[in-house]
Parts: sequence; C-alpha cells; structure tokens
Amino acid sequence: MVILLAARHLALVAAAGALLAACDVWPQIAGYRTLTVEPTAQRLDWQNPVYHELDAQLKAKAVLGSYYSVFTNAHGGTSVEHILQRDAAGPRARLSYLETNLTDHLVYKSVNTREILRGPFGTVYSEKTCFFHMPIEYWNQMVVHLYADGFQTGADGVVPKFGEPATVSDEPPATAPAILTNVSVIRVLRGGPQYVVAAAMYGWDGHALTLSIEGGRDGDWVQGSVPGGTGQDYFNQFPLDDAEVAAMTQFGLPPAISIQQALTQRPIGLATPSRGPVERDAINLHYGYDRWMRQDEYLATGEHHTRYLTYERTPEDIGLAEACAQGFREREARPIRR
Repeated sequence: MVILLAARHLALVAAAGALLAACDVWPQIAGYRTLTVEPTAQRLDWQNPVYHELDAQLKAKAVLGSYYSVFTNAHGGTSVEHILQRDAAGPRARLSYLETNLTDHLVYKSVNTREILRGPFGTVYSEKTCFFHMPIEYWNQMVVHLYADGFQTGADGVVPKFGEPATVSDEPPATAPAILTNVSVIRVLRGGPQYVVAAAMYGWDGHALTLSIEGGRDGDWVQGSVPGGTGQDYFNQFPLDDAEVAAMTQFGLPPAISIQQALTQRPIGLATPSRGPVERDAINLHYGYDRWMRQDEYLATGEHHTRYLTYERTPEDIGLAEACAQGFREREARPIRR
C-alpha cells in the first residue's frame, strides 16, 4: 500500500510538473500589438500582447495585422521588429527594426529597409540606419543595395521579408516633406550570374556616400557572385581616392552629381560603363530621409517611367523622426564624414 501511494504521489507530481511546463511554454506570446515612443528620450514601451493560435494540426497560425516581435539576447539587449502580415497567404513584411537596452528600453539603433526597385535582377532596397545615445563615431547612414528577396524557413516558420514594400502612385504625396535629402542611382547591367546591380547613394551636397555592387539571377540576389563586388562600401572622406573613383567609373557613376541637375534634368548624364551593357537606370530622389521618393526609371528599350514611392508612417517612425534627422544634420555639418 505504501508503495502504491508513493507511486501515485510521484505520478501526480509528474503530471502537475508536465502541466506547469506546458503552461509555461504555451500559449506563446507572438508579440505586442502596440508600441509607444517617447520622442525626447527615445524610449520604447510595448503593450497588448498577442498570442499564437494553433491550427488543426497543432501548428502555430500566422499572426495577422501589425505587431511587434520582441527578442532579448544573452547580453541584455533587446531587438524589436515591426511585422505586418495582411492575410495568411501573403508575405510578412518587416516595417522597422529597433535595438534597445533591457533595463529602461532606451533606443540606440533603428533601421528602416524599404523596397525601391524590383525586377528580374532581384530587389533593390534603400536602408536608413539611425543611432541614439551612442558615441560620436556612430554616424547615421543611408545605403541603397541589392539584397535577398526570398523567404527563409526557420524554427518558427517563415521569417519576415527583408524590407517593406512601397505604395506606388503616379502622383506625389499631398502631405509630405519637400526637402530633398539624398539622391540614389541604380544601374542594372547584363553580366555576372545574369545581372550586375551597381547602386550609389549621394548626399544632399551631391557627394557619393556609398557604393554597392552585387549580382542577381532569376529575380533574386546571388551573394558573392560578382568578382570585385563591394557589398556595401561606405566612403569615409572626400574627395574619394583613386580606387574608389575607379570602382564607380567602371559603371559610369560619377563621384559627385549636381543636385540641381537631378531635380531638373532626366536623365542626369551618366557615362557609358565599361563593365557591360546597361539594362536599365533608376534615378531616385529621396525626400525627408526616405519619407517618400520620386523614381525615374529608364529602360534600354527607350521606355521611361516616373513613379512616386511612399511607406507606412509607423509610431516608431514618428517618434524617432526628429532625433534621427538631427543625427543626419550633425553628420552633414562635418567636412569629413565617417
């Protein structure tokens, strides 16, 4: 009898432990529906948790709508991804990426990655990175580059796409900043795996800030497929050195452009590249650090398309906008940028 009672007690304890373990694991928090940003301190707070639901096969259903996925790493940092999935069969887009500290949720990095050009060569993104509460050597960056467009499957299923799709219109937005902050040039050439994409970002004064040289095939990025490709090359000072000028010249990209010409003339007089025939050029005018863009695309066939690209105005974009813009202004005020 004692043995039976002891066995029954152990079984009950084991069952209770299993139940507690299951409750501890499920239901799992998928993220939070709302995020508030304190603009002066750049502090985050997330609220209204949303939980995973299970389908008939006991697999987690897609979380629909807009939500914030929060992950804390072993070093005490917290990353926050703003995810948007409009329907179960559609893509999961990442609207923004934030990094904070664990104790008081002060933001020290924000990244907005936005689609600006898509074609058989892959997808080109504009990427804005802003730093807060960081040493002076951390400078805000604007980059334009080709990157992976496909989905990947991880432990929790399909991960978000790398960047946010644009809302495309034939007319400029009615209410948006009219200050031109950057100009980017994208040249798509035949070569490499199928295509070579050379993309340069220029600052408000027309100086080249970054250069990216990547290869694409079958509508997606092919990593490391272009000999001498740069990935994302940040220029540290002006004027550019001989190697940097040579890297741009082979694609017909000037080390500096006339902003006035970019505003008034189409195209802007790009040189003939030495690397291969041009399949298309895209000239992008970035307003308000990617609040919206005007894009003029020129195809080798002679076609010319003008379109306007806008993006979601998220709570984090609104709350961090002024501090982010101030970081860019401080960088632009320096004669040598880092």
